[in-house]
Amino acid sequence: MNEKKININDSLTKLFKYIFLGFVVVYIASILPNNNLDAGELWILGLSAACTYSILDMFSPLISKCSCDGIGLKEGFTIDKLL
Repeated sequence: MNEKKININDSLTKLFKYIFLGFVVVYIASILPNNNLDAGELWILGLSAACTYSILDMFSPLISKCSCDGIGLKEGFTIDKLL
């Protein structure tokens, strides 16, 4: 039978990566000006971001890598200069 082996080190690395990304989203959302979110809303936002990154990484690793590397950042700055 062809069983898929689970690599514990790879799984833990990915888990810590998603947790870290969630914490980064929580931190950025908490320091933004005009922010009126309470702690519960911030943690839900961070959990949603971590889940989104994990789903992107599972089903489309290239999109996940591009979003983590900031490919959309250039377009965001370009749009900001136009406004």
